[in-house]
Amino acid sequence: KIVATLPINVLLPLILTFLLYVFGAPPAPFGPLYIVSLLMMFTATAMGHIVSIISPPSMAQMVGVVLILISITFSGSKPTVADFKKLHPAFLQYIPAISPIRWAFEANYLWNINPYRESIFPVLKDSIDYAMKVMLGFEPDDLPVCVGILAGFAFSLHVVSFLTLLLAHRKKRI
Repeated sequence: KIVATLPINVLLPLILTFLLYVFGAPPAPFGPLYIVSLLMMFTATAMGHIVSIISPPSMAQMVGVVLILISITFSGSKPTVADFKKLHPAFLQYIPAISPIRWAFEANYLWNINPYRESIFPVLKDSIDYAMKVMLGFEPDDLPVCVGILAGFAFSLHVVSFLTLLLAHRKKRI
C-alpha cells in the first residue's frame, strides 16, 4: 500500500502547498512548508493504515475520525502548549508531544514567523520570541526539532503499520 500511494502522497502536499502560496502568500519559503505537508501526509497515511488493519471494517472510519479529533485537540493550538504546561497532574503537560499535528503546527508557525524575526523587525526579535514562548509555548530555535520529530512520527508509524500488517495476517500465511 505504501508504494501504491506514493505518487498521491507526494503530489497532494505539493498541490496543497502551491494553493497555499497562490491564495495565502505565506512569508515562509515554499520548500520547508512542502516538507512539513509531505511529512504530515506520510504520518496520516501510516495512521490510516494502522487503523484499517486493527479495526473492524465497520468501525474503521469512526476510529479514524476519533483519532484525528483527539490529535487536533492536543495539537497545542487551543489550548496552547503553554496552557498544557500549567496542568496538574504533571503527566498531562506532555500530552501535546504525542500529537504529530502539534509538531507540524509549530514547524509551520516557526517557518512563517522567522522572516519577521530576522529581517523585517530585528529590533523586536526578543519581544516576538518572548511572546511566542509565553503565549504559545514554542521555542524559537526548535524548528529542526519539530521537523525531526515529525519525520520520526512518519517513519515509526510506517514501521508500526508494517509490523501490524504482518501480525494481523500471520495466521493466513501459516
